[in-house]
Amino acid sequence: GNVPASMYQLFKVMNGDLSDLESIMAESGLMRLLVGFFLITAHWGLLATLTAVVSDNVITVTQEQARETEESDNALALERFCVLLLKLDHRGARDISREEMVAWLHDPENLSYLRSMTNMTPGEMLDLWELVQTDGTALMRDFVEAFRLIKGPVSEKAIIRTEARISKLAVYVGDLHQETHEPT
Repeated sequence: GNVPASMYQLFKVMNGDLSDLESIMAESGLMRLLVGFFLITAHWGLLATLTAVVSDNVITVTQEQARETEESDNALALERFCVLLLKLDHRGARDISREEMVAWLHDPENLSYLRSMTNMTPGEMLDLWELVQTDGTALMRDFVEAFRLIKGPVSEKAIIRTEARISKLAVYVGDLHQETHEPT
């Protein structure tokens, strides 16, 4: 025969049609062993390939769903945090003083609200305030940005923003140092 005829014959054998091979298998035990080995190898190879493709697709879909769920959860947490900050800002100045923060955190109802809305402790909230405050107040936009960065994955963009913030704080500290050490 030729190659296409042989391939067709192998295809038939893989599908359980052994009629063309019966005369060869009846004469030789070795041939029965080879046909059996071929069938096992071919079927297991196809099964392994199919399983790998399906498993890979399931893993990919699961990872995408987990990422989408995390993004959705982060967006909801950010929205809740913004609502929380609006409750904190009694003066309507779009900034929060330490006094406002501490007074708000002393109310047990607010602590429950903080925990349910952001899953943060009062200490974590104060730490976040300390990170973003300048001159004793924290701008709400800085607060929101810091919260977003905390909830999200670390990216190059987040690192660059952090470095920019550190640079601004270094200038601010340098200015304060000059003011306090200037002769009057």
